[in-house]
Amino acid sequence: MAEWLNLLDEKEVLTALLDEASQAYKKANEQNDEGWVTIFRYYAKAGLYMKLYESISGLSPDRRKSVLQSHPELLFPQPWVDEVKTAALQFGVQEELIYAIMRQESAFDPRARSGADAFGLMQLLPEVAEAIAPANNIPYAQMEDLYQPQTNIPLGALHIKELLQRHKNQFILAVASYNASEKAIRNWMKTRFRGDALEFIEEIPYEETRVYVRLVMRNLIFYSLLKTKSASIEFPAWVLNLDAT
Repeated sequence: MAEWLNLLDEKEVLTALLDEASQAYKKANEQNDEGWVTIFRYYAKAGLYMKLYESISGLSPDRRKSVLQSHPELLFPQPWVDEVKTAALQFGVQEELIYAIMRQESAFDPRARSGADAFGLMQLLPEVAEAIAPANNIPYAQMEDLYQPQTNIPLGALHIKELLQRHKNQFILAVASYNASEKAIRNWMKTRFRGDALEFIEEIPYEETRVYVRLVMRNLIFYSLLKTKSASIEFPAWVLNLDAT
């Protein structure tokens, strides 16, 4: 039934059904990791990622640790694989970075809209889309187009590329400027940067931006781990490159 409801895009009914299944399984005398993983995969298949995260957080600490050790991809999903791969190749941006920002911006909700009127998976402002789409042959006609992953993802990847170029490939500044204004970031660099990148992150005065930079960095590291399929990777030192020049 869940698959049929998903095909019919009956999100409210599907959410209620999966929530009921999750609560019933939570009360069951016999539980196992794979039973929970099956429920979580239905949430993911339906695009209900916030509900997925809520359900994972509701597990007992031991169960949550066990599930995520064997299935870390549940916390760091990679939907719209073809669109992300194409955009990454087209604009020379790491797939892992696109996903790291997408996860933090919208939790993979293509219909997300912020209070600042940023839209879609990559939470783009219409004026940004209007400025960058024409010269790069990305079809964009109206605000509602940003709800389409086929439009939003390449525009988001292009925006990331331009921010990295503007900030000389300095991850911290590019990611911070995805969240805050360029004017604010220039001022922080003048008044708060004392040569240490990690210290600078903690000196960012906007709590939202400070937390955002930390979490995008975390996301990038975990997506890099998933890509290598290894138990460990070398820390991506480039993300801490930062200078005042």
